[in-house]
Amino acid sequence: QAARIEFATSEPVIVSADGRERPARKGEAVITGDRVLTRSGRAQLAFSDGAFVSLQPNTDFGVTEYNFTGKADGGEKSVLSLVRGALRTVTGLIGRGNRDAYVMRTPSATIGIRGTGGRIEVDDRGTFVSGTSGTWFVSSPGGSVDIPAGSNGFAGPNPKDPPRRTSTEPNTPPATVPLAG
Repeated sequence: QAARIEFATSEPVIVSADGRERPARKGEAVITGDRVLTRSGRAQLAFSDGAFVSLQPNTDFGVTEYNFTGKADGGEKSVLSLVRGALRTVTGLIGRGNRDAYVMRTPSATIGIRGTGGRIEVDDRGTFVSGTSGTWFVSSPGGSVDIPAGSNGFAGPNPKDPPRRTSTEPNTPPATVPLAG
């Protein structure tokens, strides 16, 4: 088990590697090969190494590879994917212990998280990254750029164009509180 669903709203689903869907309910396990589709809802995942990922509406997120035995022993690895949508993330022991072992892949970039938190959005324009702590990097076949805390990065859809810093932040608004009545 890589992670478990901490909470979910508006009926997101987990899609297994064989294409079967199941509800993404609180406590549901997420394993390597699974994808979480939030549709109009949201979901938060707690990983076994202490990492958290909070998925925004209309997000397609996957666990490509995950290995954590409960301690940092050099074999730990977390390879995640964000096909579309947006998320907020805080790394766990994998990202803190071996920063090269924690990466997020998108259609236009690979994001290395050399820090503890940040936000990522993928849309038709490309991949947007905002580091909230530590230093992140965004790389593509066109090059690589470091994104220190408080900065934003962008990788466009053309793999030959190098990633760059930008003033545009990922669109990851906090959840709204439902009003009673």
